[in-house]
Amino acid sequence: MSGISTGGGISYVPGATPPSAANPTASVGTSAVNGSAQTFMRSDAAPPIDQAIVPTWTGLHTFNGGNVAGTPSMVLGDISPEIRFFRSGNAADQKYWRLLPTTTTFNIQAASDADPTTGQVGYSMVRSGATVTQHVFLTGAAARLAISDTDIAAAAGYAPANPASLATKQYVDTAVGGGLALASGTYTPSVLFTNNASVGFVGLFYYQRVGNVVNVTGRFSATVTNNASSASIRFSVPVSTSFTTGNQATGFGTTVLNPVAAGQFSVISFAGDNSASLTLWSANTSSNDYGINFSYTVQ
Repeated sequence: MSGISTGGGISYVPGATPPSAANPTASVGTSAVNGSAQTFMRSDAAPPIDQAIVPTWTGLHTFNGGNVAGTPSMVLGDISPEIRFFRSGNAADQKYWRLLPTTTTFNIQAASDADPTTGQVGYSMVRSGATVTQHVFLTGAAARLAISDTDIAAAAGYAPANPASLATKQYVDTAVGGGLALASGTYTPSVLFTNNASVGFVGLFYYQRVGNVVNVTGRFSATVTNNASSASIRFSVPVSTSFTTGNQATGFGTTVLNPVAAGQFSVISFAGDNSASLTLWSANTSSNDYGINFSYTVQ
């Protein structure tokens, strides 16, 4: 065939080499590439996607790993990988959030509009190898609460203005007076003093401590020598303390038989020997069994 066909078919230029098929050499990016090669792409060929593109996606993307256990839907790999969230409808300086792992921590940060590449950490998950060892919660860029596999405590170097508001094991364990502040048990109190009374049987007393407050209950027997006046008995307490006034312990007791005939008593603290001091009244001089309940604060 010579000349040029204009009947809607393929046009030929006399003496020209007809175009041939070739593999794609350009990559798909975000901008058009016009090209200049005198070749065409085969029907089953496809150009590669340029993996260095930095697109701004405007549509919804759905990632599906095939619903196969152990197959991730998306993997981010980099020396310093980061996911940054931008909520355009939020108020100023409330738009940016960052997820940022480091060598040993995974951080959630809040970032400002002026510098979304630098955030203030609000939460850090700390790891050692493949094991998570601690969770740290922060406010104002300072660590406040730390949760480990053995404890929940105020973060190192942080002293809450109101320790009671931070209900942690550390706060309870370091209550005034020392020792465990969550404790319970039994003990047999010592009789430290008597006046106008003799103590017979002293049973096993039970106690429970929460923070600085200790509650005690038990049973004993006593005889008032002269029922025309009150008697005094002082018992030791289960958790050591240093009483300074009489109002640091309070309680009551009564006979387990007939409270009208046998008497009742009140309990206060006694600073002289750090004891629980009972003031007992009785209508008789017999040996009577009494039940006692009192609470005191560890000083």
